[in-house]
Amino acid sequence: MSIAIGDQVDFLFKKALGYPETNIVSALAAEKGYFSKPNIFTFQQMAQEFPQTRLSNSDFILTTSPTDITVSNVYRHKSYPYIVKYENLTLESAVSGSSNSFYSPYLKNLIPASITTDGFYSYIVKTNDLAFTITNDALYQYKQVIDPDSGVLFFFTYPSYSGASQVLTSQPPKVTFFRYEGLIGNVGIATLEEF
Repeated sequence: MSIAIGDQVDFLFKKALGYPETNIVSALAAEKGYFSKPNIFTFQQMAQEFPQTRLSNSDFILTTSPTDITVSNVYRHKSYPYIVKYENLTLESAVSGSSNSFYSPYLKNLIPASITTDGFYSYIVKTNDLAFTITNDALYQYKQVIDPDSGVLFFFTYPSYSGASQVLTSQPPKVTFFRYEGLIGNVGIATLEEF
């Protein structure tokens, strides 16, 4: 990973105490109060199965987008309706005056890319105008992280592009990702709830 050791430690320390990293210069107490769970509780467990093999994009059907977000499209899987794909969700600045972190409550409960061996569930970060794919850029590929507990995307090395393709608080990045929207809880121990 190309993130400096000190930055990794800062991120993990804040995470362990229940905060996301939203600004590299902020002490823990100065971080914005997005909840970032350090422990897994029964009411936070994803209770439904995930296929271990790559899903076919043709098995996702277009569905109605939530009205409180700006997104290109939202797709739900036919056989696993709790697996939802969001295309080009526009984020908002996570901290006033800081342009290296962005937020959306829809970034919570991202499906980990590690569930399949080919990284099918990997997220894609693009500039606001969709001209550059930041997660594929050799300069910035491994220099950002999404905390799926708090919904914060944090840039350790801030992406900088020429012309109109800047990432700014006024031109936030867009993210394509897969999200779990199914039952939460441990079968037999807790009541299942719809997320």
